[in-house]
Amino acid sequence: MKFDYLFDMNLLLSWNLFVIAIFVVIIAYSYIIGINKTVKTIIGSYLAILAADGLGNIFKDYFLSSEKFVKVLALVNIPNPDEALISIKVLIFVAAVVILTVKGAYEVHINTNNFVSGNLAITGVFGFLNAGLIISTLLVYVSGSSFVQKANVSSNIVDLYTASTFVQGMVDYYDFWFSIPVVVIVVWSLFFYQND
Repeated sequence: MKFDYLFDMNLLLSWNLFVIAIFVVIIAYSYIIGINKTVKTIIGSYLAILAADGLGNIFKDYFLSSEKFVKVLALVNIPNPDEALISIKVLIFVAAVVILTVKGAYEVHINTNNFVSGNLAITGVFGFLNAGLIISTLLVYVSGSSFVQKANVSSNIVDLYTASTFVQGMVDYYDFWFSIPVVVIVVWSLFFYQND
């Protein structure tokens, strides 16, 4: 029996598939680390967003306005100051999320005692919200915008934006992706949290 037809199919890689794959990886990772660490990652993401925007703006105002620093960037093959700003924001965001999730000086305890049979679903929901927050933040930063200001589609991602409906949804509705995790945590705290 020949299986040549299995190797002849062309898998069209697209940005939609890439975004879906990242969502799946983050949701799967949420199941590995559990609901408490997932919510800790969401909280850490908000702190990282603020840190990346604030420190990125300081970097832009004090370093990228210096001609000497821009010349140093050109020496290390970063000729465009906008690319340097995007890189520093993404780097600060990712580093802060990892540090706050692993070593953050706070603990999260989500009470799921009333939902023992639904723990998998609850972890999946928080994992989905975590994925949406992280991916939309990275896409907004790559677009050259600030996450706490209105995003616009700049030339940095215009090809990506037009090629993927998922990227369009993540950038166009970043307000939703930014706010819905907090709304869910607030509602959970109001209605499902019980003091021990």
